[in-house]
Amino acid sequence: MNTVIALAMAMLLAEAGHADEGSGWGRAGTLLLSGGISLERSGSSFGGSDLGAAYAVGVEAQFFVVRSLLVGLEIDFRRSEQTAPVVLGSGGVISATRTITTLGLEPLIGINFDLTSSISLLPKAFFEYDMDWIDSSGMQRTWLGLSVPFVLHVPYFFIGFGPAAFVKLSNPGQTNLFLRTSLGAWF
Repeated sequence: MNTVIALAMAMLLAEAGHADEGSGWGRAGTLLLSGGISLERSGSSFGGSDLGAAYAVGVEAQFFVVRSLLVGLEIDFRRSEQTAPVVLGSGGVISATRTITTLGLEPLIGINFDLTSSISLLPKAFFEYDMDWIDSSGMQRTWLGLSVPFVLHVPYFFIGFGPAAFVKLSNPGQTNLFLRTSLGAWF
């Protein structure tokens, strides 16, 4: 089984090495600077089975350390509201809403797969550390995430769009699914 996994990883890395030499996208030493927004839908164990919606904005710096392999860092700001049923002492049920403001730091690693000379698939894995303020109290959380954006790149500019998911590592029980967009420059 380990041999099959090692072979699959070698094939993926070999395919990733086909970055477009003509444009420079994906070559070692290429720097990407971007900003983006995301719209999120989440579910957690807060109150049993709540759902929430959020928006987030972020800035990101990424660097191709070798051909098609990048590392980076994102700083993001998120605001969300979650609603959950609350059972009252009298047996009645009401909905309670809480507002969460988040400042997060996300180191990341990704691999570029060129689909055409100007379109790539750029899966990235994240580890996020964030500080949340729920109403007026603060707490720290850690997450593991994956995004799989399609990236349209032309000389010195790019736009990315794709799905992402984060799973809470600290006090598990919440998963966030969302679409991320990014717009940036590379050089």
